[in-house]
Amino acid sequence: MLSAAAGHLLINAAGLSSGAQVVRNAVALSALMSKPISLINHRKKKRNSGLTHQNIADVNLVKDICSAKTTDCHLRSFKMDFAPSRIQTPGRYLSDTGFITSPSLSIQAALPCLSFSQEPGPSKLFLVGRTNGRRETQIDYTKHVLFPFLHRRFGLDHKLDIVRRGYPEQGGGIVNVDVAHTPGPLPSVNLLERGAVTSIKGRAYVYGEDAQLADRIRSAATSTLIMADVNPEIIDITPVLERAPANTPDAHKASGLVLWAETRNGCVLGSSSQGIHPPDPRIIGRNAAKVLLRNMGHEGCVDEYLQDQMIVFLALAKGTSCIRTGPLTDDTRAAIAIAEQLTGAKFQVMADGSNPSSLMISCEGIGYTADYVPS
Repeated sequence: MLSAAAGHLLINAAGLSSGAQVVRNAVALSALMSKPISLINHRKKKRNSGLTHQNIADVNLVKDICSAKTTDCHLRSFKMDFAPSRIQTPGRYLSDTGFITSPSLSIQAALPCLSFSQEPGPSKLFLVGRTNGRRETQIDYTKHVLFPFLHRRFGLDHKLDIVRRGYPEQGGGIVNVDVAHTPGPLPSVNLLERGAVTSIKGRAYVYGEDAQLADRIRSAATSTLIMADVNPEIIDITPVLERAPANTPDAHKASGLVLWAETRNGCVLGSSSQGIHPPDPRIIGRNAAKVLLRNMGHEGCVDEYLQDQMIVFLALAKGTSCIRTGPLTDDTRAAIAIAEQLTGAKFQVMADGSNPSSLMISCEGIGYTADYVPS
């Protein structure tokens, strides 16, 4: 039977979401709280079970940030020990795995650790990988949804620069991030009224495909939104042609759409869809639009993807936060379980009496500061 190493907090991933989010949140909060952890049973029942390349990249990035010691952090491992030391901020950190990992996901692991410091000046992240991979958080979502949320709600003014994009099977994308510091604590957040949608923006892209495909993706998304009674005057989707070498293999070609809707009260909801070669622009456009419409329909102030990404920051904030969301996702349930176990923050998920399709996530945060000393 798997068990915790001596002096380590046991985190049993059995029954939690199988996504990389479990590992990201666990090591980030381990570093912040100076609590060694033993993570067991991660993805144990999956076909490609155990730690993934993405998990390992995220662990190694946080390991560099806090000079941690790790054991059993290798591909397909069911158990990993992580023992953090002191977080080094400000600092300069690199994660370069070529094409097998996503900078957007690694950013989620590093941001909580680097956002707290008593020292002046930002930390720097240099990340290489797939900026627009399939079934992964798109770098455009990170830039246009996650970062504005962190700035408007917590005052964290991070800067993200997409130097070069990297697509599935090719990778090589380059992303630089300036991570702003605060001594803490973060303020609590009360976000209950989304407000009317005032704009829907997007990026319809093709890499190595026919340039007209980007226009057709945009048209399909626009038509789907208009059929759902969205005002066409607020829709602004940009078609983008990313040129590829003439000998680019079909498997390296890419296409997709990222959308983000902004509201009168400063909320941003996002969605995306990616194609495989040969792409069907109608499916790509319709799928992204339908996901956005689904998130607009429940009147929550965050979408289903930001829902789990905000949990770490709510746990670290001072006081009681309350945010209206849509239905709870498995990743959010896992994020709450990890945050409560590692920080002692208390979460409640309550029905929204005014709308049966939305919920209220409430959190009594711990008021974390950069000079935190473990008890």
